Amino acid sequence: NVSNGKLKSNVVRCIYEDDTGSLWIGTQKGLHKMDGTKEFDYFVAEQNSNNNSIYQITPHPNKKELILATFRGGLQFFNPQTQQFKVFKHNPNDSNSLTNNNLMSLCWINSDTLLIGTYGGGLNILDLKNNHFSHITEANGLINNAVYGILYEGNGITWLSTNNGLIRYNIYDHQFINFGTQHYLQSSEFNEGAFLKTADDKFYFGGVNGLNFFYPNSLAFSSKPSPSYYTDIRGVYEKKGNSVKMDFLDSRLEIDYMCLDYSNAQGVRYEYKLDGYDKEWIANSSSNTAVYPRLSPGTYTFNVRASDEFDQWKSYTEPLKIYVEPPLWQKWWFVLLLTLFAIGLIYVLFQYITREIKRTYKLQLVDSELTAIRSQMNPHFIFNSLNSIQYYILKKQPKEAYSYLSKFASLIRKILQNSRLKYISVNDEIEWLNLYLEMERMRMDNNLYYAITHEGIDDLGATFIPTMLIQPFVENSIVHGLLPKDYDRKLEITLTKKKDHLDCTIKDNGIGRQASRLINAKRSRKHKSAGMQLTEKRLKILSEGKGEYSVNIKDLYDNEAPTGTLVTISLPLLDNEAAATT
Repeated sequence: NVSNGKLKSNVVRCIYEDDTGSLWIGTQKGLHKMDGTKEFDYFVAEQNSNNNSIYQITPHPNKKELILATFRGGLQFFNPQTQQFKVFKHNPNDSNSLTNNNLMSLCWINSDTLLIGTYGGGLNILDLKNNHFSHITEANGLINNAVYGILYEGNGITWLSTNNGLIRYNIYDHQFINFGTQHYLQSSEFNEGAFLKTADDKFYFGGVNGLNFFYPNSLAFSSKPSPSYYTDIRGVYEKKGNSVKMDFLDSRLEIDYMCLDYSNAQGVRYEYKLDGYDKEWIANSSSNTAVYPRLSPGTYTFNVRASDEFDQWKSYTEPLKIYVEPPLWQKWWFVLLLTLFAIGLIYVLFQYITREIKRTYKLQLVDSELTAIRSQMNPHFIFNSLNSIQYYILKKQPKEAYSYLSKFASLIRKILQNSRLKYISVNDEIEWLNLYLEMERMRMDNNLYYAITHEGIDDLGATFIPTMLIQPFVENSIVHGLLPKDYDRKLEITLTKKKDHLDCTIKDNGIGRQASRLINAKRSRKHKSAGMQLTEKRLKILSEGKGEYSVNIKDLYDNEAPTGTLVTISLPLLDNEAAATT
């Protein structure tokens, strides 16, 4: 040992006896020779290096060299006669070299091919006829790149022990058969140096949990599938032959299946698929059961396929037909009856509605025209308001714009509430006119004075007028009379209760109608307010059997100079009861 100066290292990984009886000892620090005495000769390819740890020593078929598998030192050929080393190492710039320098095991095939197991570099194959290396790694289908041991069976069949099971590899057709714990291995992890082929061709491989041994030529790989069967079907169903019929309210189904492979039942893998439900085959290695909690109405086909532990065959069960009945309302005859009933009901309703329309046509004609006009006035007013918002946002600061938009929201809410009504109270009319005029005043930089007053009306909430009747006249005064002025804009609205009617006066100090017409003429277009047109038509319809409505427009002058416009609207007096029946 090291203490008496004989060995360079106490870590001995392999021992080989040559034909002369000499022992060659591979240690962590190089190669030693013991020839019958207690003295050791010491040989290394690299002095003062950590690359001399030897894991396996095997003779060259020519008996002239020893082949060394070293960890970090690559593949070394040693000639005992000349005591010279020839070293092969990994060269990242040369594909014809070792995949890495961490060698674990060696195995000869004939006299010109050497198999080399590496740690992390997979299997390397050296063709000695041209010193060419080829490589088999995980990229080529190898299950693990840590190859601890190599044993050759013959006919190109080699066995590799790795960090992930045993591998049966055919170097001629490059076919792999992988063995794992399901094949009764001691574990999936094996150890370096723990492999042996006996004189009677029995293979031994040692690992972290024990030892596996077998005769490789006695292993049979059958390509004939074993039969598969359904062992149980659980659920509420009627079964006839290989078909199952279920109700949609109780369509939970569980299917058990089994492949009768007695050689290695634990290695069988299953996949199942329910056509019409599953898009892909579903792997099921944990149990032999397929569970479907609830199936929709329809027709399905259930299939199971099984393969052995080597994926050598696929075994299919006979397809199981499954039919889930639809509910009553999805059956064809029920749908037909429901369709016929719906057609009959529609026909009866159509006849009834047609008779009602004919019967009430004359009574509803005037109201229909009023509704149409009112529906036109609402979008017209909203359009003008949106123009005002656009103008104001471009002119004002964001804080003031927000205040304006808040008032606009309140105004829109009032319009939507009132648009469903034919008549509203004077109180509601004054409230939303105030909102509208407040917005117009803000748009004109607060250069608008307005006042809304009433005379002789005792109960504003019990006196009614047509919805949105006054606003178009107010808008007309602002747009055509007051807006062209730069200052001193005044608007007065007065509601006066007379003996048998209600007068509404709208007085402004604008530029007058004649000046307004001149301005419109300069714009090269004739303009008449759409709101005024609709209002005049509306008043005409309202006057037909619903009381007297009239409008009088008067130009105001001071010494022949226009000082504004006065609009007087006369309305019939309507209380709550009259408004509801009119």
